[in-house]
Amino acid sequence: VRIGSQTWMAQNLNYKVDSSWCPDLNVDSCTKYGRLYPWAAAMGVAPTYNSTLLNAAPPHQGICPRGWHVPDESEWNTLARNVDSAFAGTNLKSRDGWDGSDTYGFNALPTGYIEGEFYSCSCTYLISATEYSALSSDFRFFDLGQLTIRASYYYKDEGESLRCLKNP
Repeated sequence: VRIGSQTWMAQNLNYKVDSSWCPDLNVDSCTKYGRLYPWAAAMGVAPTYNSTLLNAAPPHQGICPRGWHVPDESEWNTLARNVDSAFAGTNLKSRDGWDGSDTYGFNALPTGYIEGEFYSCSCTYLISATEYSALSSDFRFFDLGQLTIRASYYYKDEGESLRCLKNP
């Protein structure tokens, strides 16, 4: 889906790699929600990078298809500005499963996340290529009732969704 100058996948990636899971730990959920990945798996590097700095220069393809890459913090910020930052969460969330308007066709779904075990929630965490430390990376968070997209950091070994961005 084209939003401003960026082209985003209109769904979460569903590419099976080691250390990836289906939401609800149910294979059928992968078709609708995509897979959940620890940071190193999404980046297509050894699991040791979940606790070591990679310092990859952007754009980093990771497990995204050729011509696409794992978005970094600045690219997520550009997306939020292009869809009205104050209402970016609502504008990008699907109408299915929560309170989104899906104004741009981004179709963000409530996938839950893995933190040692699967947590089902009306939320989704989306991976960013930007690292904060050896153990944590930037991510984008959508939640039920939240108008904006929240930026924060999370442990790299947790399972989050991946939305790929087309190379310019």
